[in-house]
Amino acid sequence: EKIAAIEESRKQTSSEMTSLSQKQHDVKQHQQASKLKLAETLQHTMEDTSNVRKQQQRELVDLRNTIEVLELEVNREKECLKSTKELCEKELLSKVEEHASW
Repeated sequence: EKIAAIEESRKQTSSEMTSLSQKQHDVKQHQQASKLKLAETLQHTMEDTSNVRKQQQRELVDLRNTIEVLELEVNREKECLKSTKELCEKELLSKVEEHASW
């Protein structure tokens, strides 16, 4: 009777060990799956960050180019205004001299 009880206890222990071993295996698989998902998420985040930086760089270059073009246009306008002013001053001076000669 004691031998049967020991044998039954041994079977139960073996069954529990098998069950625990299976649970441990399941937990390890779940951890691996979680690590893989986390690694994929991290990779996507890094790619997204890289893409955002590249886009910001392109936008910065575009802004610098726009500023450069606007500065050129402003300088052309200044030159044009300067030339127009000089012409107006010459014309005015000419008219003043013309009136003075009367």
